[in-house]
Amino acid sequence: MTLLYCAGFIFQQLSAPQRSRTAKVGHTRGKEIITYPMKRPYEVAVVIRILSNDEETQQAIDQIVAWIEQPDNDGEPQGKVTKIDRTTLGRRKLAYEIDGQRDGYYVLFYADIEPTHVQELELNLKLATTVLRHLIVRNEELEKAERKAKNSPAPATE
Repeated sequence: MTLLYCAGFIFQQLSAPQRSRTAKVGHTRGKEIITYPMKRPYEVAVVIRILSNDEETQQAIDQIVAWIEQPDNDGEPQGKVTKIDRTTLGRRKLAYEIDGQRDGYYVLFYADIEPTHVQELELNLKLATTVLRHLIVRNEELEKAERKAKNSPAPATE
């Protein structure tokens, strides 16, 4: 055990294995990194520019799904789309004109995404010409329900 002194405080540095939040396992400086996958449920709401036909709109949706499920350096996907909701909102009139558009096509994606991948996904959505607006929100209610289901004991069968 090593004691560190910094700005009037004494900290303990333990020689126990480090814990990381990424989905990779490796070694650094002789200390093992124990890692766990940390995919969390997110809702990605996107307003897509009204395109000339449904095929172009579907291509824009497929591109967003590809960005969400983009593989990392190890080839494992950084996210997984669990549901795409196109029908709840669909084509709507915008509150104000955006890039000369008065209407937009609303699509809601439900996905499990690694938190480290969200920033890259947001950058892709900002740079996309077909996306007028986007919003990425962590779905805490679904996360709590999953945690509760995981921690509760299974019902006994008779």
